[in-house]
Amino acid sequence: MRQYCKKCLKVSEACYCQYIKSISNSKKIIILQHPTEVAHPLGTAKMAELTFKNIDLFVGEDFNECSKLKSLLINSRPALFKPGQESVSYEEAHIDFDTLIFLDGTWKKANKIYYMNRFLQEMPHVSFNGKYSSIYRLRKEPKENYLSTFEAILKTCEIDSNKDLSSSLKALEYIQQFQEGKTI
Repeated sequence: MRQYCKKCLKVSEACYCQYIKSISNSKKIIILQHPTEVAHPLGTAKMAELTFKNIDLFVGEDFNECSKLKSLLINSRPALFKPGQESVSYEEAHIDFDTLIFLDGTWKKANKIYYMNRFLQEMPHVSFNGKYSSIYRLRKEPKENYLSTFEAILKTCEIDSNKDLSSSLKALEYIQQFQEGKTI
């Protein structure tokens, strides 16, 4: 019988917990994760949940009646991290928001969450203006400047803290090398 890590939920051989570096983030991070991503071997939301201290992860598609999520948003200044024409530059507007919401799933599934939840469409949208390269090579992003959920959250924290946090990408690199049959 295979052994699983109780923290990262990966099989013991794929456990990346030794590479997790805890980060104190000033802004509240909320991840709305599509249910099909929970057990996906290449998902990064769990990695983000283990890395960042001020974070909440919700799983589902329709969050319109989620009382815990509503209570987190009621007295906050939230923004949805979503690339698109309606987005403003996070690099320029990051101080205006105290809560960031990230959608986690394939682009198709993330869009489904977006369109099912009117409150997401009504809040300000932010995305990166700068050119950032993803190290996430096992899943394809639709555009060159797009990042995985974990990388996007890490980049917002770098911008907020003005610190280089790239050493935290070691966990992501480890899980990719494990999937490729390599060792780190």
